[in-house]
Amino acid sequence: MKKIFILCATLLCVTGCSFNKTDSSKQVIKQCTTQLSGENPNYQYNAEYNIYSTNDTVDKIEINETLDSEDSDTQAYFESYIKDKYDEQNNNFGGVEYNIEKNDNNLEANTTIDYSKMDIEAYAASLEGMDKYVKDKKLLTEGMLEYYKLLGFTCE
Repeated sequence: MKKIFILCATLLCVTGCSFNKTDSSKQVIKQCTTQLSGENPNYQYNAEYNIYSTNDTVDKIEINETLDSEDSDTQAYFESYIKDKYDEQNNNFGGVEYNIEKNDNNLEANTTIDYSKMDIEAYAASLEGMDKYVKDKKLLTEGMLEYYKLLGFTCE
């Protein structure tokens, strides 16, 4: 009887306990979005940031930004802004790749920021308060979510 009890307890622990464990090394995706619009000139801007993280640290962020506008000056400004922003970030910290596509009244920018190729400490130091979200030269997911929320994004 005692052997059966030990066997049952062992099986319960091995099977039951293992079902309740979560794999913290599994990659998680969090999404942050924002929208802006204007009337003079008429435009609609949408941004979707997908934050890929493992063990609560950011691996990469994939960004899709779109601008719908018939105004060529607005389109030119958006394109210039995207290029300047991501070129500067890549020159200062590394890890940034982007492309911009134009279609009639639409501009779409797709960007990947690979944090394994980035100088995390310098990047975090450039954003006020972000340095507290660096652990072992990796950026904590919590910090990126807080940062995007402060910018007005809605994050899931």
